[in-house]
Amino acid sequence: VLKVCKTNKIKLVADLQDEFYTNDLRVVRNVVDKLSKSPIFIGFFMKDEPSISDFEKLANTRKIIEGLMPADKFVLVNLFPNYASTEQLGIDSTFNKIANADFGSYSFLYPSGAYNEYIYKYMEIVKPKVLCYYHYPITDKVRKSIDLSSGDIYRFLANLSTIRKAAYNAGIPFWNVIQSWGYLNTKPAPNVYEYRWMMNMTFVMGGQGVIAFPYRNLYEEGKGPENWRDAPINLKGERTIEYDIVKQCNTEIL
Repeated sequence: VLKVCKTNKIKLVADLQDEFYTNDLRVVRNVVDKLSKSPIFIGFFMKDEPSISDFEKLANTRKIIEGLMPADKFVLVNLFPNYASTEQLGIDSTFNKIANADFGSYSFLYPSGAYNEYIYKYMEIVKPKVLCYYHYPITDKVRKSIDLSSGDIYRFLANLSTIRKAAYNAGIPFWNVIQSWGYLNTKPAPNVYEYRWMMNMTFVMGGQGVIAFPYRNLYEEGKGPENWRDAPINLKGERTIEYDIVKQCNTEIL
């Protein structure tokens, strides 16, 4: 993997395998030392979509791994967006109702009290070097609307605002995983204008990186738990129109 990354002049954030979740430094030291010697390697990806109950374990693993690496390397976690349920976040649902009580029927426009607590706890307990999350706002309703009054758009902007404030207060950068393919029956793969908008809004709000998941995984088109479809790279390993969209927008930003 390092050789491929070096050939293509890209950096590597390596997947942190399950055996790394341990207090036994002998299990991890050899791999970390070997990777850390490469200028291509910049850090590890630790976990996707953690709940609050995961934070203590993540904090412990972060300390162990980052303690074995040079200071400029880091461990990355991908947090839930603000439309995640209180069950997913690991917070009592009554917290959300109380926090949004003053907003009445407009509460969908604002970051939920539960979500703010989720981000606050993550920053307090895990203390990351980079704050990373995902948010996929492009829906059929957004695309068909003649204006941008959809709650999906406001939630995306509110999420950016919450993350920006948390990152700014901690003095660290933040990254946004933005929608690059379609899923469920309501979220299409973004066109070039939609993808560009998500990317531009992230950087306008102070983000220093965007991520697009390119692969179709192991499921056929429209299959899998969430009916995934129209990925930048399909099941056969072929590049699609979505690949060209991501590439074009990356080039524009660079």
